[in-house]
Amino acid sequence: MSELDHLKDAFLTTASHELRTPLTIVQGYLELLGEMEHFDAKTRGEFLNKARRACDELVLLQANIMDASRIQFEASSLINRSLALKEICTAVIDLFAPIILQQQRQVTVNIPDSLVVWADETRLKQVLRNLFANALRYSTRETPICITATVEEQ
Repeated sequence: MSELDHLKDAFLTTASHELRTPLTIVQGYLELLGEMEHFDAKTRGEFLNKARRACDELVLLQANIMDASRIQFEASSLINRSLALKEICTAVIDLFAPIILQQQRQVTVNIPDSLVVWADETRLKQVLRNLFANALRYSTRETPICITATVEEQ
């Protein structure tokens, strides 16, 4: 197999993994809406909004995949800025709420409010989504998940 074939296979594997997470989130919210008719209109609306946000993530991922297929990824395409890590983590975890509820998980975030990172928001969310999806996928139901970040002095 040529190097180009290996690169293509790696790209397709990564793209598939990236798309699976938001699709799983949308599926979870839709299943919750279908199974639990006792939710009030406000809760159903919140679930639909979260499913829409996951769909927005899918659209963004699809655009990123198309960009990657046209050009070689360069660091200059990143838009780095100061980001509140706890806020980003909480937003990512919020997308997984239906799965967390279905699997009866307890999720804790131990990140100081003041912890700021210099990163590209899209890529950081992408990494955190993958890490959290893997934590859910590769641990048993009801296993608690704890996300911790600290600043270490050098």
